[in-house]
Amino acid sequence: MKRRDKTLTQKRLLRKIGRSMKRYNKLNFLECYAMFMGKAQLVEFALKKILLKRYRYGEKKRDKMTLGGAIAELERLGMRKDFVWQLRQLNKCRIKMAHGFLADHLHLVALDRRFAHLSRRPLQEALFRVEETIHVFDFLNQNRMLYQRQRKAY
Repeated sequence: MKRRDKTLTQKRLLRKIGRSMKRYNKLNFLECYAMFMGKAQLVEFALKKILLKRYRYGEKKRDKMTLGGAIAELERLGMRKDFVWQLRQLNKCRIKMAHGFLADHLHLVALDRRFAHLSRRPLQEALFRVEETIHVFDFLNQNRMLYQRQRKAY
């Protein structure tokens, strides 16, 4: 039986993200945008599920919580600081994409349709960020490493 390596190297992570990113080549601009927003929401749901299952948060409190609120609460409860940083970067990206990205894109297109391609790069970066977060989350969750190990005080 082959022993499974429990490390996620940068090379492995980039390979996984690259495979995931290929799926977006077949989608148009708005489909890619919708995929980003949908996947960011799936990350939010996964974090809220952790709050529900592990910490028994009530549904009312949990349902009112935003992605940023869930991240802050999980940080307070001991989630890995490096992963919290990654989640915060995703949240910043999601806020930017939700509140200004499409308006900026429409302004570019209104100036001249030839400028539409300029919106593609920030969208690709956002898709990369969400794929990276999902792969790291899956790895940490699978190996039960989402939380920092508590040192025993002697």
